Amino acid sequence: FFFFFSLVASPPKTPSMTIISVAITTKSGRPLLARQFVEISRLRIEGLLAAFPKLMSTDREHTFIETESVRYVYTPIESLYLFMITNKSSNIMEDIDTLGFISKLIPEYAGAYEEAAIKQNIFDLVFAIDEVIALGNKEKVNLQQVRSYLEMDSQQERLAELHEEARQREAQNIANEKIKAIDAQKKAGILPTGMGSHSSASYNPNSAYGSSHSSDSYTSRPSISTPTPSETKKSQNTDTGPKKGISLTKGSGKAQSILKMMEESGELDEVVSSKPSASSKAGSSSSSSAPASAQRLPVHIDVQESISMKFDHDGGLDSLSLKGSMTLEVKDAASGLVMVKVNNQSSLPVTFNTHPNINKAAFNKSGILASREITRPFPENVALPVLKWRSTTTDESAIPFTVNCWPTPASDVLTVTLDYELTKPELVLHDVDIIIPIPGGNPPVIQDSTGTYKYDQRAHELHWTFDLIDESSSPGTPEFTIPKTNSTGLFPVRVNFKSTKTFSGIEALDAAHVETKTPVRFSQNISFSSEEYVIV
Repeated sequence: FFFFFSLVASPPKTPSMTIISVAITTKSGRPLLARQFVEISRLRIEGLLAAFPKLMSTDREHTFIETESVRYVYTPIESLYLFMITNKSSNIMEDIDTLGFISKLIPEYAGAYEEAAIKQNIFDLVFAIDEVIALGNKEKVNLQQVRSYLEMDSQQERLAELHEEARQREAQNIANEKIKAIDAQKKAGILPTGMGSHSSASYNPNSAYGSSHSSDSYTSRPSISTPTPSETKKSQNTDTGPKKGISLTKGSGKAQSILKMMEESGELDEVVSSKPSASSKAGSSSSSSAPASAQRLPVHIDVQESISMKFDHDGGLDSLSLKGSMTLEVKDAASGLVMVKVNNQSSLPVTFNTHPNINKAAFNKSGILASREITRPFPENVALPVLKWRSTTTDESAIPFTVNCWPTPASDVLTVTLDYELTKPELVLHDVDIIIPIPGGNPPVIQDSTGTYKYDQRAHELHWTFDLIDESSSPGTPEFTIPKTNSTGLFPVRVNFKSTKTFSGIEALDAAHVETKTPVRFSQNISFSSEEYVIV
C-alpha cells in the first residue's frame, strides 16, 4: 500500500522534462510515496519502482543506477531510500543537488526519517515537493521560499470562518434560550405562544423592522392566556383530557431528542439549575437572582466593536480604523415601547449611522435611541441593529495598546526584545497573544519569561500570551535569542486581544418606557477585540 500521485493534466512532452518521478521506499523496496511529473501510466511507474531494489548491490560506490531507458539517482536516509527517476539525458549533478534539497524537506514536513511520520504527513510532503519540481524541472527556490509558499493563508478566509463560527454560536444560544423559555412557561402553567389553539405570529416583509404580525403595528400578536388558580388546581387534579402546552418529558419525541443532545453536550444541568419557579417568574421584574452568565432581561443590548491597526518596523502608526455596532432585542410586548440612552461622546472622531426607523434627530441631539414613530414598539425576539459607528485616524495618541520589536544582532546570535504598554488605562485586555515569526525554523532561547510562551514548530512562530493586562500591569519586556539571521524575517508581528469594554466608550447607559418615562431594566453584553493588529 502506498500513495500514487500523478498530474491530472497531461503536460506537453518536451526534452526539458527530465525528472520522471520522486519516490520514497523502505530498504526492502516497499514504496511509501511516488510523485510523478510527466504523463506515465500507473503500471509503468510501479514497474520502475519494483525494479529499483533489484538493481541495488552492496558493493556499489555510486548513488545512481542506469538502465536502458531511465536513471535512478538515490540517497539512503536511515531505514529508507529517497530516489528520483530521470531520463538518461538529464544533468546528473543537478539531479543530485535536487535530491539533496528534497531530503531536507522530509524532517521539515514529516518530522523524522521514519515510515510512520512520512505516512502521517504525506500530503504536506507532496505539496512541498511540488514547490521544488514543476513539469519535470527544478524550480529556483530555497527552503525559506518553500515554507512561505506553503504557509500562505487568506485573511478573507479567516474572517469568513470567524463569521461562520459566530453565527453558529448565536444560533446555539438562541436555541438554548428557547428551550429555557418553553420549560419556564410550562412550569408556570402558561401556554407558550404558537402551542395549542393559539396561532403563532408570522414574519411580514412589509413590516418596518422586518419582523411583525401586522404591517400596521408590532403589538398585534396573539395574546397569551393565563389560567386562573381554580383552573390550575383543577388541571392538576385531573388525569383525563388533552394536555396543553409543550412537554419536555417522556412522550414527546422531538423534546426527548433535544434533551438527549443537551445532556450529551453538558448543557442540561445548566438549564435545570437555571429553571425559574412559578413564584420567581412572577417576581422576575423586581428580582435578579439568576446567574449573570445566563441572565438576559426583557430588553437586551449587544455591543460589538473591533479595531484594525497597522504599524511600521519603527512603531509608527500607518493606519487605525475602528468599527462597532449595537443591537437591541426585546423579549415581550410590554418592553417594546422602550428608549435607550447611549453614551455617544467619544475622544475619537466617530461617525454614526442609525437604523432607518430610529429617530436620528433625537440620537444626534441627546443620544436617545427610540423608534421614529413613538407608538410603534420594537419587534419581539429580533436582534435589531439600531446603531453602527466607525472611526479612522492616524493620530498615535489614539493607540490603545503598543507593541515594539527590537532586534539586536551580535556575533553569532540575534537578540530580540519586545516591549508592550497599555496606553489607555481604562481598558482591561484579556487573552493577549503576541505572535512573532521565527526565521530559520530554530526554536528561540527565552531569556525573559514574562507571561507565558509557546513555540509553534510547524508554523515557526513564537506565541507570547498574557491572560490579563490592565492599569496595574507593569510594562513588559520579553526577550529571546535565535541564531543570527536577517531581522526582516521577524516581521510581520501580529497581536490579538479582547476586552469587555469598548475602546470608543460607546455603550448603553439607561433605558426607559417611551410614554411613562419609567426606568426599564436591561442587560448588556459588550465585546471589543482586535480584528487586525500587525507590525510590518
